[in-house]
Amino acid sequence: MKTVRIFLFLALSTILVTNPGCKTIERALYNVIRANVNSKLFTTQIISGTVVAGRLSIAGSTSTGSQAMTIVVPATIKPGTYKLTSMGSYLLEYKASNHDVYAASSGELIITSHDTNLKKIKGTFNFKGLNIKSASVDVTNGSFTVSYY
Repeated sequence: MKTVRIFLFLALSTILVTNPGCKTIERALYNVIRANVNSKLFTTQIISGTVVAGRLSIAGSTSTGSQAMTIVVPATIKPGTYKLTSMGSYLLEYKASNHDVYAASSGELIITSHDTNLKKIKGTFNFKGLNIKSASVDVTNGSFTVSYY
């Protein structure tokens, strides 16, 4: 079950990052995900957010797509603090390369604002991510501000 869930999560992430769809100037200026990954700054240049089957999926990558960050939460998420686990309703992951993906196994997601009418969400996060080989990364000082469709 965990393998299927990871596969579906990665498939959706890849679609969102490689097919960002139409963006307005406002969306391009508003959308950003930043974090320190093992103390090194990661910032997205390409980002997309969409609601599918009641889930809000946000995916951001570097301009080359070599690294990415993905956040998946319920589309109706309210401002508050949410604990991250490997099997929870709130999924965060960091992709270091196509074959090296780290899913949050513990940490915290804080939604500071979410306007479902204007389709804008803002928050912060920190997590410890594990890959399939049990190697880990520490993602700290994460933040995102995203306009989605």
